[in-house]
Amino acid sequence: MDYNRPEIEIPKTPFEKLLELISVLIIFVTFIYIMYVWKDLPENMPMHFNAFGEPDAWGPKASIFMLPVMSTFLFVLLFLLAKIPSTHNFPIKVTEQNAKQLYELSKKMLVIMNFEIVCFFSFATWSTVQVAFGKAGLGSWFLPALIIVLFGTMLYMVIKIVRLRNK
Repeated sequence: MDYNRPEIEIPKTPFEKLLELISVLIIFVTFIYIMYVWKDLPENMPMHFNAFGEPDAWGPKASIFMLPVMSTFLFVLLFLLAKIPSTHNFPIKVTEQNAKQLYELSKKMLVIMNFEIVCFFSFATWSTVQVAFGKAGLGSWFLPALIIVLFGTMLYMVIKIVRLRNK
C-alpha cells in the first residue's frame, strides 16, 4: 500500500448528499414499518431465504430487526469509509495529478452502493413481513438483481477509474 498518497478533502456533491439523506430516511421508515406491524407479526418469522426467494429457516419474531440493524451498520460503515478515500484501494497508482478524480469516483461509488444496499435490505425486510403474513416471498429475481446492481456499480466505477490511467 502506498502511504504517500495525497490527503485531499473531497466535499460531497448535492447528489451524494441526497442519496445519503434518502438512505437514512429509508432506514428510519423500515424501523417504523416494523413497529407498525409488530403486533400482527407471528411468533415465528422467516430468517433466511433460498435462491428462489422461499423461506428456508425460521426464527423468533424479534429476528425481523436483523435486516434493518445490519443495514444501519453497513450504512454507517460505508458512510465513514467514504470520508477517507485516500485509504481506498485503486487499480491504478494514485498521484498528485489523479488523486482528486480517483477519490471523487471512489467516494461516489461507496455512496451509491450504500444507497443500493439500504434499498435492498429495506425491500428484504418488507418481503419478510409479507411472507410472515402468508404472502409471496422475495422471488427468484432478488439475489440476481442484488448481485447485478452492486457489481454493476462497482464495474462501472472501476472502468471509469482505469480510464484515468490513459489521461
